[in-house]
Amino acid sequence: MLETGAVLYPDKKFGNIP
Repeated sequence: MLETGAVLYPDKKFGNIP
């Protein structure tokens, strides 16, 4: 999850997917 978030949202870096 964290890796996916980092890929989708590099600015947030730790998968803070809304």
